Amino acid sequence: MLRKTSAFSSWVSALIIGAALLLSSHANSQPGNSPFQQAITEQPVDARFLFSLTSAPAGDTYAAAAVLEIKKGWHINSAHPYESMLIPAALHIDTVDGIIPTAVRYPEGENVDLLGSKMSVYEGKTTIP
Repeated sequence: MLRKTSAFSSWVSALIIGAALLLSSHANSQPGNSPFQQAITEQPVDARFLFSLTSAPAGDTYAAAAVLEIKKGWHINSAHPYESMLIPAALHIDTVDGIIPTAVRYPEGENVDLLGSKMSVYEGKTTIP
């Protein structure tokens, strides 16, 4: 949920710029000198943002969500991975003055077996409200 206390259009512009920056970087978590590491030649995640309103008076609260499209063959650790060494998914919201994020509700991950271990991941289309 977001609370609007100033110009909505400024916040939307900042969010779009933030999304562009997010999408311009590659999703290569835990980089290192692993023989299993390979060059990323495609953008594995597309993100878009949805809003419950196109404008709102100052002081109102409204909903927003990030929709992730994770390409086949890729996954993201869920916000609550089973192993402490894994990096959990996190949505970092850069805002402008007057916009206050109030809550991020991470969905449950899908339980999959990877390399003999049970893992909690996001695959395919995932919505983070």
